[in-house]
Amino acid sequence: MVGVTSEPSDVRSPDVEPPLRLRPRFSLLWQGLVACIVFLSPIFVALYLISGPTGGWPTVLAVQIAASVAVFVGCARFFLVSIWVSAASLGERGFFSPKREFPLTQVAQVVRARVFRHGSEEVDQLFVCDAEGRCMVRLRGQFWSSRDMDALTEALGVPVNVLAEVVTLRELARDHPRLAYWFERF
Repeated sequence: MVGVTSEPSDVRSPDVEPPLRLRPRFSLLWQGLVACIVFLSPIFVALYLISGPTGGWPTVLAVQIAASVAVFVGCARFFLVSIWVSAASLGERGFFSPKREFPLTQVAQVVRARVFRHGSEEVDQLFVCDAEGRCMVRLRGQFWSSRDMDALTEALGVPVNVLAEVVTLRELARDHPRLAYWFERF
C-alpha cells in the first residue's frame, strides 16, 4: 500500500482566525461560592441545632441538599456564560438568558461608557448596537474586564462611540434609552 498522509481535520489555514470567545471574570465564581458558604453555613448549623431534639432534622437535610444542588447548578451555569465572535456572527449566552446569535452584518457600532455604579465608583460598560442604536450585547465592568471589551471592539471592527462624560444609570437610560435594560428606564 502506498503511504498516504492526511492532514488532521482540525488544522486551519493560516489566514483563518479562530473565533474570539470571552468569559466573565473567574473571581466572580469564587466570590459567589464564598458568599454561599458564609451565608448558608450558620443558618443550617442553627437549623440542625433547633430541629435535632424534635426530630425535624431530615427536613433540614432535604432543604440543605436542595440548596447545595442550587449552588451546583449556579456554578455550572457560570461556565456556560460567554460572548463570542465568529466569521459570520456575534453570540452571547448569559447566566439567566438563553443563547443568542446575531449576524455580524447587523452590528453597526460599539458604544463605550463610564457609568457611576454606587456612590463614586465608576464602571466601564460596552454596548454593541445595531443600525437603529438598539443594544444587542452589553458588557458591564463588574463581570467583564477592560481587556475583554477591547478585544471585542477590535474583533468587531465597527465604529466606536465613546461617551465623553461619566454618566449615572439614570442619565444613561434618559439620554440613551435603547442602551439601558427595561428596568433601568424607570
